Amino acid sequence: MPAAATSSSTNQTSAITEYGALMQPPNLLLEDVMTVSNVDHSRFDKVGRITLESQETSTKLEYDVYTELYPVEVGESLHIVMLKTLALGEKLESYAQHDKRVLGANIADKFGYVTYGTCYERSQKDGKTTVHISFGGLLMRATSEDTHLRGINLDDRVYCLVKKDDLVS
Repeated sequence: MPAAATSSSTNQTSAITEYGALMQPPNLLLEDVMTVSNVDHSRFDKVGRITLESQETSTKLEYDVYTELYPVEVGESLHIVMLKTLALGEKLESYAQHDKRVLGANIADKFGYVTYGTCYERSQKDGKTTVHISFGGLLMRATSEDTHLRGINLDDRVYCLVKKDDLVS
């Protein structure tokens, strides 16, 4: 089962309470509070490749973030949630269906930065799984124990929801 992050954040608690069914496997692929250990702008001015390390597990992420829109700094704690869908019972087949005017209120409203992409590579070695996800050209590499990433398979569509978790030490 994915690692559950713990926090005293009111928004995190309200998101889990209000959207409880969404925040359960098999829809919940990963949930963790992670610390930003590096922000690399060497390739692009407006996009930073951030390196994140879990505060609870051995999960590590490298994630391209449009930092002009969502600034991130070393040392910040981020609440990361990966989901298969934003609305249970809905099968979103078109990019237009992700529009808030079509989808209505959903769990993404509780987060500051949301991306939607496809897992294009998955590998396992020595009890660790690595998944590579492309969010329209912004890339992510997630590495963790097999049990934490077992729900993400090749060609799966994945939402990554991010918010700053200032109340986590």
